[in-house]
Amino acid sequence: MAEKYTEIKTLEEYLNEQKEKGKLDEVTNNNNETITVEVDGYEITIKEDDLSIIETVKIGGVRPTFEVYITKANGTKIDPIEEENLEQKAITINITNIGEFGENYTIEIKNNSGENLIKETNVISGITGQASYMINKKGKYTIIVTGTKEGKTRTAKKIEEITLSMPIIEESAMFSKANGVIDIVWLNTDNTTRETPLSPAEYLGGLIPIKYNETTKEEEIVTNPVTDTSWYNYVAQTGNTDGRTSYWANARSNDSNAYFVWIPRYAYKITYFNTLDQANAYRETGSLDGIVGYSNIEGMVKVENGTEKLLNNSQPTNVIGKVQNSKYTDYIPHPAFEFDGNKARNMGRKIRKQWK
Repeated sequence: MAEKYTEIKTLEEYLNEQKEKGKLDEVTNNNNETITVEVDGYEITIKEDDLSIIETVKIGGVRPTFEVYITKANGTKIDPIEEENLEQKAITINITNIGEFGENYTIEIKNNSGENLIKETNVISGITGQASYMINKKGKYTIIVTGTKEGKTRTAKKIEEITLSMPIIEESAMFSKANGVIDIVWLNTDNTTRETPLSPAEYLGGLIPIKYNETTKEEEIVTNPVTDTSWYNYVAQTGNTDGRTSYWANARSNDSNAYFVWIPRYAYKITYFNTLDQANAYRETGSLDGIVGYSNIEGMVKVENGTEKLLNNSQPTNVIGKVQNSKYTDYIPHPAFEFDGNKARNMGRKIRKQWK
């Protein structure tokens, strides 16, 4: 498995990913010739060029082991009939090898975005190895239990997906939408996320790729649309006396009667803030202070004292699919990319050029 993986990543990168997932305790690069990993009380030294194991040494100490239970807020078992109506659930963490680290345990719970919701140290008291926390927002949660003993730290992780019903409040409780910030994520046609916008080169369908020639002030046919990305990459509309630095049309029909604009597939979410300063702080630093609500795939959501509540007449966005990434499941895949109910499209048509 490691050998196959290192065809596209180094062994160290692969092992560090396993450490991040909680499968390894430590990864040490020994002068780029060997790598030592610590796991379940052993140190294993691996030769980097052929992946052979050079040495295995028992050093003692094992990772924490724990069980996770999802219950109603009062700790009782969830009846499947009532589950979809629950607005709050409890995560209970039961550490089963508490004798390994005594009271020196830390429990963390992170949300979809990797933000720490809870971090408590020395959570174990005597022989009791159990702690419970309330969850009031659906999503995937990462539970991390860390134990420390004689200077050695061991970590174990589990991921739990929790479904919850959102509380509903009257539409009269609507919040101000004056200070909204739009976040987007780029999508593939199957709604998986991607780092960069989807390229139009493979979707031309007989159209002719064109770009604006700054010298002739006319359109120019793009001879290699795969390597020449200038025909669909845009910059902000600022800087020139006319307020434009981008030229929109980037493909035309054979008869030149129709011009088209490439719109990369994306999903979006709008976050609303109390003040413009708070909205700007979110843009610049990611600060979450002052959030009053969202426009997301659920509809219009008000935030009160950290709790999200859906406005009662608010409608979910009418799209077929959802973003296939747990971090962005509340984003809205833009409805413009759906056609005849389920077919994705990525080109927006413009009858006239935007170069005038």
